[in-house]
Amino acid sequence: MIRVMPKSKTVGKVAISLPADLLRDLDRIRRETRSAVICRSVELLVSRPDEARMVREYVAGYLTHPEGRTEVDAAMATAGEAITDGSWERHAPGRSPRRTSRRSIGR
Repeated sequence: MIRVMPKSKTVGKVAISLPADLLRDLDRIRRETRSAVICRSVELLVSRPDEARMVREYVAGYLTHPEGRTEVDAAMATAGEAITDGSWERHAPGRSPRRTSRRSIGR
């Protein structure tokens, strides 16, 4: 879980040193301040143990209560519909979303 730091929260300052190439890469890809990027990165690092615990609990839950045939059939039907209607192609990574006319659907 990522926490968004409210502006009124008291903050501490930290000075860090990064290798020049890493700092250059950070500046090239960031869409927010360096402080915000580093804050989010630390939050992700700190939240990893909680995420790992939640994944273990999720897996244990499925091992204890596995999906039945009904759930598997419903998931397969839904996946089949998503693949055959072509919507996954319109939203694939690296492709810009475009409007599709009704005539082009199903071709």
